[in-house]
Amino acid sequence: MTTEDKKGEKSEWGTGWKVFAALVVLSALEIAVTLAIANPLPFLTPLVLAKAGLIIWYFMRLGNLADKEATE
Repeated sequence: MTTEDKKGEKSEWGTGWKVFAALVVLSALEIAVTLAIANPLPFLTPLVLAKAGLIIWYFMRLGNLADKEATE
């Protein structure tokens, strides 16, 4: 494994932990909004869309697919 590979792995791990932390924070906000507001749907929609976007971008590698198509 070259130095570049190790840096790439560390970079992915760092990004993964940041995405995980963001999902935890968004989930905590989602619970807080649900408990604090009588009609939470308008406030939950952006939170849920943000979580879905993070999951699609990082875990489903949508960003990598777009980069590969652009280089071809």
